[in-house]
Amino acid sequence: MAFENIVKGLKDEHHAVRIRAAMSLGNLGDKRAVKYLTPALEDENEMARSKVAESIIKN
Repeated sequence: MAFENIVKGLKDEHHAVRIRAAMSLGNLGDKRAVKYLTPALEDENEMARSKVAESIIKN
């Protein structure tokens, strides 16, 4: 359940929530996260894209 809730945060309207979600998925180290993080590399917010990339590397 926690994983799914974090994934939902990647599509939140607030960039701070998307950033936190990306960071959380990176910290989980769950390989499933990569398929959800990859589309978020196109986020409109530069910091969000950066955190998404870092999280993909961690997974």
